[in-house]
Amino acid sequence: MDLGLHLSNATCPVTHPTVEHVNETSPLLGRVFHGDFVLRVNGIETAGLTADQVLKQFQGAAHDAKEQVTSRMVKLTIMSSRPDGASDSEETVDLDLCDSAMEV
Repeated sequence: MDLGLHLSNATCPVTHPTVEHVNETSPLLGRVFHGDFVLRVNGIETAGLTADQVLKQFQGAAHDAKEQVTSRMVKLTIMSSRPDGASDSEETVDLDLCDSAMEV
């Protein structure tokens, strides 16, 4: 799956992965920004996870047990790092992951 989101690994077991870059074609463009923290994927805590482990959570949410693509919602809980005062707020970004939005 390609959400056009590039993450950095959490730096220790109590920190969260951060957003390094959002591609111009990403469905997250304008909603997720460089430096934002990915706190949870579908309610699952991401503290201490690598970028690859978070990607696997995305993929697990978008595939059924037979590894066929389905259309499901993915909830990302993001903490903004933007300097406009939103740094201590959390936003949940809901994505309907359909076939056309994924690369498998």
